[in-house]
Amino acid sequence: MTVEFRQSTEFFLAELASIFTASYHGYFIPFAVDETQLEYMVEVFDLDLSRSLVAIERQRPVGLANLGRRGERTWLGGIGVVPEHRGSGVGESLVRMLLDRAREAGAREMVLEVIVENVPAIALYEKLGFARTRELEVLSLAAATEHSKARETDLEDGLRVVAATRSGPEPWQRADETVANLARRGSTPRAIIVDGAAAVFSQEGDRVSLLQAAGDAAGLGALAAALRSRGTVSALNFPADQPVVTALREAGAEVRLRQYEMVLAL
Repeated sequence: MTVEFRQSTEFFLAELASIFTASYHGYFIPFAVDETQLEYMVEVFDLDLSRSLVAIERQRPVGLANLGRRGERTWLGGIGVVPEHRGSGVGESLVRMLLDRAREAGAREMVLEVIVENVPAIALYEKLGFARTRELEVLSLAAATEHSKARETDLEDGLRVVAATRSGPEPWQRADETVANLARRGSTPRAIIVDGAAAVFSQEGDRVSLLQAAGDAAGLGALAAALRSRGTVSALNFPADQPVVTALREAGAEVRLRQYEMVLAL
């Protein structure tokens, strides 16, 4: 099998979306992306398509790897290989080449997330030198009408409270740069605050996406109540040991997915 690797900018977004979806076929969780969704990911998550890659075998795309980049920090913004080529070394080649491209861009580290049940992928990343740093959870909290003392505030005020009280860096999907990118797109996130805690979120209809939250236990409990009164709350990749996760669980949130965050110094 002869595989060549091409720059993602050689493809239209619609083509990349199709390759992305095909590469995740049969994955641990259902995943599909269209052109509009991929455009959103590129803009909000700072995916650098000029350094991202598509694997080609006999003129047919068989995998891809997306490089996210913000200054000296990079991350694996999605990697997949079509089912019939898994285990053939294509995935490892994609990661190795992406690491080289990150170094060429002046990056000092690469971050990725991998589902805890994905043993083959974890083994590959550890082989390449990645180390587990923390466990992240994806949670869902059902909508319910509850009383809360939390009140809406300016986004900047909410971000300041979170920055002053959070216990660790946000994963790239919810970092301050992501919030700023959302605001630039016109879908400005909102913030709520209560004594001792604040939360930043986005909302579409009755779906609430929690972007950032930090504070004391009582405040976080009040924020959880305020958020679920707006709709079903989803919380992506929050460190399992953070107080916000405890507050969401105590409010009745279910853990939908667990992932390891892994980091490699470049």
